[in-house]
Amino acid sequence: MSKAMQEAARAFDDTPGERPAPKQHTGNSWADAAMEMLEHARDVVTGYFKPGNSNDRKRAIQTVKRGMKAFNAKQYADAEELFRRAISRDPTYARAHAYLGNTLYKGKRQMEAMCAWQKAIEVEPGSDAADMAQEKIQRITKKTHEAAFQLEMDVMARGRG
Repeated sequence: MSKAMQEAARAFDDTPGERPAPKQHTGNSWADAAMEMLEHARDVVTGYFKPGNSNDRKRAIQTVKRGMKAFNAKQYADAEELFRRAISRDPTYARAHAYLGNTLYKGKRQMEAMCAWQKAIEVEPGSDAADMAQEKIQRITKKTHEAAFQLEMDVMARGRG
């Protein structure tokens, strides 16, 4: 390995999370060595930000599991705290946001719940948690529209009678 590759590899020693080992320099030119370093840097960054690879994600998953137990035991204040802790550990974990939304909804905090579900959709679009959150938002929106329509019909009926 060239001296430049060794220095680049040392620079990545402080990078948290799993990462690929630096490749051996195979080319003869500085351009080849630079290209290999850039490819290695891309692999490190891509691996670092990929969901599920970090210790933070693993800790968030464990915290969500504890939050789900609290939720199922109807200990909503504890569940909320655990889901918020999971989000602080990994803000890109949609399941934590989705379950926080469920917990807030149980606590009659509909607007906060809607925001949490929306965040689940934003951080991991297409995930199971995002799909669940989308369904919740649609169901609550439909109920709200139906209630508003019924209220309007009741007001109009009272005005006639």
